[in-house]
Amino acid sequence: MKALIITTHRSFPGGVEQVNRTLETILKEWNFEVEYLTADGPSTWFEKISSKLFSPAGVTFLRWNHLSQDRKASFDLVIANGEHALGVHHPKLLNYFHGSYLGLRGERSLFNKSYWTLSYLSLLQFFAARSKKVISVSLFLNSILGKQGIKVDQVLSPPVDLERFKPLNEKKLGDYLFVGSGAFYNKGFDLLEALSFKGKQITCISKTSYRTHLKFLTDIPTNEMPAYYNRFKFFLFPSRFESLGLAPLEAMACGLPILMFNVGVGVELQKLIPEFVLDLKSQNTEEHFLE
Repeated sequence: MKALIITTHRSFPGGVEQVNRTLETILKEWNFEVEYLTADGPSTWFEKISSKLFSPAGVTFLRWNHLSQDRKASFDLVIANGEHALGVHHPKLLNYFHGSYLGLRGERSLFNKSYWTLSYLSLLQFFAARSKKVISVSLFLNSILGKQGIKVDQVLSPPVDLERFKPLNEKKLGDYLFVGSGAFYNKGFDLLEALSFKGKQITCISKTSYRTHLKFLTDIPTNEMPAYYNRFKFFLFPSRFESLGLAPLEAMACGLPILMFNVGVGVELQKLIPEFVLDLKSQNTEEHFLE
């Protein structure tokens, strides 16, 4: 049997790619051959234009439609991530949502350029999901996709490998750790920087290094992450939007207390450990993190 995963990147230090790797492992255990169709690699000029107009989903749309009918029919299962289901038709297609551009837009002003960009991308997600069997990573994401007019058939939350992510006897490198990538404000780097001005030494593991007073590590291999979680005492995660948020769960599995907003998995954690979760609307300041 053969399965195809359609997504932006094959290899990338992000949550989506980690979930894809987990899916690949499970499918291979079920005797599937797993292939990828991504927006990676050299692009034609037409693909570059399509990417500008429709995001990387425009590239995977073109590459899918360049496949022969026999090639498409050879797959017993196709998993397309979010907007990457745009223009993809297959009798055994699952449209797996890891995120929402509407949720990412949040409460931005109409006068913010990103408001209109994210609104357009959320519309692409709506059209990609039409007439598809849709699954999502969390109940929290379900509620946001519902506002986009996307009906979710089932939740499939990715697991944390407790054989890898567990307490280890590692020498401590510092007190505070953040793990995540993305836009400066969305991931809460502004709050982390404000905390650094208050005397907190914070290490950030991220693919992006901003010019701040924070310490950044940008080349940490995925297989070394359990050791790095164990080298710190606390996990700070001031992200203002998450569909799920694997990093806090991985940190907790390694024995770190966390502090995050009530987004993604934070909504569920708040029911069990409310002292670990801040309210995004009323406690979105460095003073509340310090408290």
